[in-house]
Amino acid sequence: MNTSKKYLIICFVGMVLLANTQAVFALSMGGLSEKPVAQPDNLTFSNVKSYSYVAIFNHASPQPESYIVLRSIGQTVTGSPDDGVTYYVGDAIANARVVYIGSTPEFSPSWVVAGTTYFHSIFSFNGTSGNESYLTTNPLSGSVTTPPNMIDDYYDGINSNSENFIEALQNLIRPHNAFAYGSYTPVMINGFEARDTTGGQKVVYCVYTGYAYVYNEPFGWIGTPGGTLSREHTFPHSWFPTHPSTSGVEYSDFYNLFPVHQNNANNRRSNHPLGVVQTVTYQFLDGKLGRDSQNNIVYEPRDSHKGDAARALFYMLTRYHNSDGNEWYLPPQQNQDILKFWHFTDPPDAWEKARNDYIHSQQGNRNPFVDSIHFVAKIDFQTMQWMRVEQVKIQHFNACVYPNPFAGYTTVEVETFKPGQFSATIYSVKGIPVYSTERSLASGTTAIELNLKHLPTGAYIFRFVFDGKASAIKVVKL
Repeated sequence: MNTSKKYLIICFVGMVLLANTQAVFALSMGGLSEKPVAQPDNLTFSNVKSYSYVAIFNHASPQPESYIVLRSIGQTVTGSPDDGVTYYVGDAIANARVVYIGSTPEFSPSWVVAGTTYFHSIFSFNGTSGNESYLTTNPLSGSVTTPPNMIDDYYDGINSNSENFIEALQNLIRPHNAFAYGSYTPVMINGFEARDTTGGQKVVYCVYTGYAYVYNEPFGWIGTPGGTLSREHTFPHSWFPTHPSTSGVEYSDFYNLFPVHQNNANNRRSNHPLGVVQTVTYQFLDGKLGRDSQNNIVYEPRDSHKGDAARALFYMLTRYHNSDGNEWYLPPQQNQDILKFWHFTDPPDAWEKARNDYIHSQQGNRNPFVDSIHFVAKIDFQTMQWMRVEQVKIQHFNACVYPNPFAGYTTVEVETFKPGQFSATIYSVKGIPVYSTERSLASGTTAIELNLKHLPTGAYIFRFVFDGKASAIKVVKL
């Protein structure tokens, strides 16, 4: 073979090797898959509840390998996925998060709460592991709004002004479908409380402190590798008349159980009453242990859970008082005025309402104090007795004060039938003003919590003025 032919052969082989090397290099660099040419269509929503919904859509034609769904809250999705990037459920893209990746044209995302509008954008894509090619033009879009609650006619026939109000509530919420204590993970964590987060992981929050426990499934409590959370009895087990038994339905009632950090929240709270910490002895994130203004040891959860905790205690007392021959009362060390104050200042939010609806779907009963913020006015949880609440009714508004008599905190509940200016002034029996508050009110019901600990014991007159009309009621400070 002459030199020129050898040279041509070598050049040809070199070109083939170079071409193959370039192809291998391109694959190793993650060459993109072929981009889809069509988006799916006809997005619909079914089985919409305050805590879940199902989304269904039609396949694109021709059908791609997969779909990725972005969801934002309260506004349309502004972002889109980038070619060559592998995303996981829970990843953030612009103002949205990935809630579904798959080839099936149906999904049911986690972390759904009441009275919220969710916007979605669905994109076709081909490829995996860094070779993804996303069709980002004209994604399929749609929104769904969850109901504000699922109370329906649950409280028909309940009259809080009746002397048998507490008994009527008890008959309504008991008995319930009982679950084992160990069922909290599959039912509550996996079914409602776990939230998708970045990298395909999930997160569950400590309700007392705000601590975020991030994990790869399966979820594990303290004692399992990496586990830090435990199931907290908001109404402490040691307060139960049935203590130390753990076999009763009260021990595993989901309305009283919440995930908290075991070492830095559960152990620290122990069975101390809930209260306002003035002198901190231990703090972990937003949860505090310390002394209150009366030098009692109390635990103070983060602000966003204070009302939730109060309503858990109110539920347990109402559900189990005089049940199976046991009497349940708020113990003397637990200040009910603080709990009622938290109840009004931290009213049920969208998450708590959805949780109430979800537990109702499982246990078959509800927490009435999540559903009605006004029921607590009629119950003395220290004695579990119904309290009569005096009302004043004049043109354009109704008002009442509860509890009356009161020890430190009391509430002025105002029902207005049109917007206007409202004021409340407290006078001593000698006619001397000792307290006043004023604010603009919209139509509807407003609860105004008052801290009157500074007033001496005795009788007082509350004078209300709304829209130029006035009325008064006698109250007693204990």
